[in-house]
Amino acid sequence: MELNVIYIFFYSALFWALAIFYLFKDKGKIKIRTFILLIYAVSSSSTIYYMNNTPQLVEEIHPEALIYLFISLLTCIIPFLKFDEAQIVQINSGKNHNLIVNISTFLMPFLILSLLETTIISININSSSLVNIYDNLETSLNVTDKLSWFGGKAMIIADYSQPIIPILFFYLLQFKKKYTFLKVGLLMGMLTFVLKGYANAQRVAIISAFLYFFLVYMLFKPALSDVIKRKINGVGTFLLALISLLIVYTTVARFADVENSYDGFDIWTWVSLYTGEAPLRFSETMWDDMKVTSNGDTSFALVKSTLGLETFDTLYDRREYWEGRQGIPINVFYTFVGDWYCDFGPYGAYIICILFFLSLNSLLPSKKMDTVYLDQIIIIAILGKVLIMGFTFYTYCNPEGQLTLIPAIILSIIFYIKRKFIWI
Repeated sequence: MELNVIYIFFYSALFWALAIFYLFKDKGKIKIRTFILLIYAVSSSSTIYYMNNTPQLVEEIHPEALIYLFISLLTCIIPFLKFDEAQIVQINSGKNHNLIVNISTFLMPFLILSLLETTIISININSSSLVNIYDNLETSLNVTDKLSWFGGKAMIIADYSQPIIPILFFYLLQFKKKYTFLKVGLLMGMLTFVLKGYANAQRVAIISAFLYFFLVYMLFKPALSDVIKRKINGVGTFLLALISLLIVYTTVARFADVENSYDGFDIWTWVSLYTGEAPLRFSETMWDDMKVTSNGDTSFALVKSTLGLETFDTLYDRREYWEGRQGIPINVFYTFVGDWYCDFGPYGAYIICILFFLSLNSLLPSKKMDTVYLDQIIIIAILGKVLIMGFTFYTYCNPEGQLTLIPAIILSIIFYIKRKFIWI
């Protein structure tokens, strides 16, 4: 056990060292690069807490697995380490302003209806129903089934617009005295996904919504006025308090349900398993015990389906098929690199990391560029979410999650074409 803890300690120390270095370099300001590094530093620190307090047996950790994981993660993060968002002076729509306003206006009724119905459902949920909901997500006992017919259709539109809502919101915030109704509506739309995560007893969905909001804010922050920043800080504080309350309530409810299954666990050890299990499971289980790769079913089911290849429509079908064949548990976290490793092994996963690096590196502005366009921001945000949620798993592994990217990518392409070609 002691040797295992030492391995994880050094793995964690590397992230802490980088985070502290960039914190000093940026004169104490939390920028995107420090934010990402701190996520992995805190996550891996909670791994140490879990290992020191768990009554369960921790198998041998392979230090070479942690080295591989650190190098792979760092490869993906490097573009942000070179990027300083403070250099951004302007975020330009690229001749797409009217289209942005029209899209935001179109989304309003769907976002408002989704929020109203999700709020009503959330208010009527107690701790025992939270446990029941989470245990039965596989059989579709979730918030979507409790919506009205119109609410269900509105939620579909909201879900497919989720990646772009914060981007539309912060873009319109640049216009101080205009579009107040649209700004409020888009902000309420983002709250819908927090409440939906709560109503489904899914803490990761709640955390994901907040971290993505914060990431997009960090991208837009240099282009916003000081007055707007102060208001956003106030809204952010409220959201953080609300999210913390929902997470604590959900955690306590679910811990009370699993306490008998995890004999000897206190609640903090159980939480640390949730936040820090990915590097542990990758280096203890996946690295040496995985028998076969899942051939893209874990992370790229939609791509396989589009190409006419056999795959799985749901996460649960994929788990049921591959868990016995791979010889490792599928319902735990391995980091996003671990999910790619699960698909293609060490070499294939690292090739994807290199492609990720090249894509992100080409999109982030250089030191000579002080203007960023909205089509760039959309893709940067999509890729950035992989990193900020990657301490758990690949955030777009679910086929439904991959489908929600399609409207955002199409919109980015339209923005790019309109920006490049005056005649459109």
